[in-house]
Amino acid sequence: EDLAAEAGFSAFHFARAFKQSTGMAPHEFVTMRRMERAKALLLAGRGSVPEIAYAVGYSNVSHFRRLLRRYTGFAPADLRAA
Repeated sequence: EDLAAEAGFSAFHFARAFKQSTGMAPHEFVTMRRMERAKALLLAGRGSVPEIAYAVGYSNVSHFRRLLRRYTGFAPADLRAA
């Protein structure tokens, strides 16, 4: 809703237009960007997994771990080992 308001659209119209132009829903895009940032932080060895989860906007570390595995194919510890 915040992104739609910034663009001057209703939430429905914004979501539809966003998906048409990017191929993904706004929520998917935001999640993907968060996972990219988390992956970079993990690879750089900056902070613990809970710290990184909070830094990219997740308060539930278990949920963060599941999403990271879904988007990258790796658990946080596996990314660190890489």
